[in-house]
Amino acid sequence: MVFMIKCKQCNIDHISNLYRMDGHIFRRHFSNNECCPSCGQVSKYNELDYNFKL
Repeated sequence: MVFMIKCKQCNIDHISNLYRMDGHIFRRHFSNNECCPSCGQVSKYNELDYNFKL
């Protein structure tokens, strides 16, 4: 399972660089700034911006 987010600049859906599932434990980094792999834009995200994908 991964967390997906939509880039606020180019609207591309991509896998979060900060939130990933390792076994059955979610690991969270302290920063919620995400860099889009498509356009390179760094944007700030909160909990409501993330979606689960199995």
